[in-house]
Amino acid sequence: MISEKIGNYPIDHPLAAYRCQQIADNVKFISDYEFIHKVKLDRERGDLKHFFWAFTCDSPHKPGYDAVKYCERHHFHSQNARELIVGSRSRSRRRIKGLRHEHVVPLRLIRDMLFNNPQVCAGDSRAVSNILKENLCSAVITREEALHIDKTYRTTMPENWQPGMDPFIRYELTGVDLLKPIHDCE
Repeated sequence: MISEKIGNYPIDHPLAAYRCQQIADNVKFISDYEFIHKVKLDRERGDLKHFFWAFTCDSPHKPGYDAVKYCERHHFHSQNARELIVGSRSRSRRRIKGLRHEHVVPLRLIRDMLFNNPQVCAGDSRAVSNILKENLCSAVITREEALHIDKTYRTTMPENWQPGMDPFIRYELTGVDLLKPIHDCE
């Protein structure tokens, strides 16, 4: 599923390009350091999640930290999450208890894709961009749906899944139907 966006950012947006370059630089540094010193930098690898979250929780069209984290206009969402949002009558999605923002392809797998790609390890931001546009998107579901999915696929994808295949397969296999973002609300 290739889109012309990385999370909520058009692929050619200056912040998308900047973040992809930062990720490429970080992966290159970490890879080089690990090779030279024969250690694994788990903390630094884990810190990459902040870049991924920025792509999916923020938006170039709405300023603010986590401004669109639970927004049904920006993310796929389950019917149950949609009902919770509508029923709450709250303008602030962050105040609604029981919602979970999650990455459709687990971040651990995306991080592994980056570190297993020779171009990314060499500092190529275009390689980062290609991996992220294919695999980095998010969904808003209920806490209960998240617990149900996590029983089988907390940090994994189905065994036969490969990057470039349907990233939503975890939801399909666990019976969580996702609705498309509501673009006509703004």
